[in-house]
Amino acid sequence: MARLFKGIFRGKKVKFNNPWTIKTEEGKTMFPTRIVYDEWVNERILTEGIDNLSLPSQSEFEITKTSDRFDLRGLAKSKRFPQLGTVLDHIEAINKIKKIVPVDNTEIVDWMQETAAMNAILDARMEEYNKYSQMVAKSGDGCIPGVFVCDMRFHGVTGYTVCSQGYAPCRTPLGTIRCTNNRGTLIMGSNFIGWAGVKARHSYQWNGCLAKWNSIANTPITNKVGFINFHGIIAPQFFVQRPPQQTEAILCSIRLGSASDQSVKIVFRDPNDYTRVLDEATINVSRGEYSINYGVASYPAVPPILVEIQPSTNTTMNSFTVNAR
Repeated sequence: MARLFKGIFRGKKVKFNNPWTIKTEEGKTMFPTRIVYDEWVNERILTEGIDNLSLPSQSEFEITKTSDRFDLRGLAKSKRFPQLGTVLDHIEAINKIKKIVPVDNTEIVDWMQETAAMNAILDARMEEYNKYSQMVAKSGDGCIPGVFVCDMRFHGVTGYTVCSQGYAPCRTPLGTIRCTNNRGTLIMGSNFIGWAGVKARHSYQWNGCLAKWNSIANTPITNKVGFINFHGIIAPQFFVQRPPQQTEAILCSIRLGSASDQSVKIVFRDPNDYTRVLDEATINVSRGEYSINYGVASYPAVPPILVEIQPSTNTTMNSFTVNAR
């Protein structure tokens, strides 16, 4: 069911799909993931518009390769580790950190280098995304002192335990989620979006990453946004496909950069319930830059919807624009 909440976002009067906080059944305070709507969006558009939505089939995506280059120019640099320069790949970040802060087996050990490299990557990805909205992400030893962001936190178990049971437990407003070792876990509720990455070896310490989307970036996206690479595990990114005005048809254009051959999954989700998938498609690309165009129609108007993009290797969102047809 569509619900609208009025508020202020970056100095402007807007509407939201969720309130600022929600009390859970256990009486705890939850901070839902919010979408910002324009004034023309109403409950009818968010119900009938969703029901009547015409999304592109797999064959209706127009995919054009525009360059053979994979260009990192335009990505942010970590303010904590500016000497790393622009980094997107986890191996490159770790190798650079090792040269700057070598292991001495006393105060500096290898897991600390890996954590520093991951946080340098996360710093840059947050700066890029947060030009449009708010994502919070952090990496560290999941045991002690632990990793937490907003209302998500790993249980303080050792790396031995994670390897033995195959997962790290994470406390969230949705309950305790089992986050599989050496993989990424999407933590998705009807009004909540988070992500966890786990990299544990047979040792006491282990490297964990948590990301939480407090609000979702609206199109147009015109500055480059990189996708989180946590030890080779690529996190998804989320955008609101926002019509620029009330209209029955739109043309969407995504420009992606890819470091190598991969399949990119595009998932269209209901803004009233993030767990409800409206449609999805898989785009196959090689190294280079691509333009992906598709049309969407609905009545009485095309509603804003949530778009999840899940790459499998180093990737940049170069732009995401929506125009009325």
